[in-house]
Amino acid sequence: MVCGNTFKEVLMALSETRKGELALLYLKLKLRDEGIRLVPEIRRQIGNTAKAVGISYAEAFEFAEGIVRELMEETFAGGPGKNPAEQTKH
Repeated sequence: MVCGNTFKEVLMALSETRKGELALLYLKLKLRDEGIRLVPEIRRQIGNTAKAVGISYAEAFEFAEGIVRELMEETFAGGPGKNPAEQTKH
């Protein structure tokens, strides 16, 4: 319970946009913590996941590619929200 409300009540009170934002934050954190395996079967895995959740392969691939690119950029820039131009040189 959150402030006397059940989880279902709290979830229902959130807008679809906010639910999406929270899901994306959760996914990014999970991928940062567990890593991303870029195996040869990645396209098949994306396709299977797309089918399981009822979206097109193209949409799933575009989403996955965007997340992976964003996390890679963060990694090479020194972490989330860090600008490589602002990093100190060692």
